Amino acid sequence: MNIVDRKEFMRLCGDMKSGTLRSAVSRKQIQETSDKKIDIDLPKNREFMLAKLEKAGIDPSEMLPKETQSSKPVATKGYSEELEKQQKLKTEKARLDLELSKKKIQKLNGELIPVDKTKQVFAIHFKNVTKAFYEGLDNLLNDIRQRFAASPQEIADLKQQIVHVVNTSKDKAVMLSTKEVDLIQKEYSDSRGVGEHS
Repeated sequence: MNIVDRKEFMRLCGDMKSGTLRSAVSRKQIQETSDKKIDIDLPKNREFMLAKLEKAGIDPSEMLPKETQSSKPVATKGYSEELEKQQKLKTEKARLDLELSKKKIQKLNGELIPVDKTKQVFAIHFKNVTKAFYEGLDNLLNDIRQRFAASPQEIADLKQQIVHVVNTSKDKAVMLSTKEVDLIQKEYSDSRGVGEHS
């Protein structure tokens, strides 16, 4: 323990003002003893003092007594690193909570759909495209029949072949689109795991 009074602590902090000290004590940035003295070996107090000296551009070795300089530098460093880790964890948790809240709002607004539903979306899309194509195909085949004097059976056979090709293509397109979305999701998940932020 290395206990000093308030006046000495203010001097050790690079001639800090008394109002700043009172404010730091009320905000619990500094821990005082019951008789209003300060143990400069406590990690919290030492960190505060070193931060003030650094901010003032003063070398701590000029201000601290020799026994204090070598008393607990490792403990202070460890304490500081632990605080930094805790702060990073809190920040990351807050960022993730915010991102989750945004996603929930987007989902409620209908802006997001689950990836496993994309197959249904593609199927509906291609069904509507195919339906519109078939309507256009009927008109085209009627024109062909009139221009080339084809029999109704020939037109029916031609339509059956085209429908088969379109249906096969539609099913293949749905399957490929779903696979592409799965790959995009996997890439996104992998990159987010490496530390990429949205």
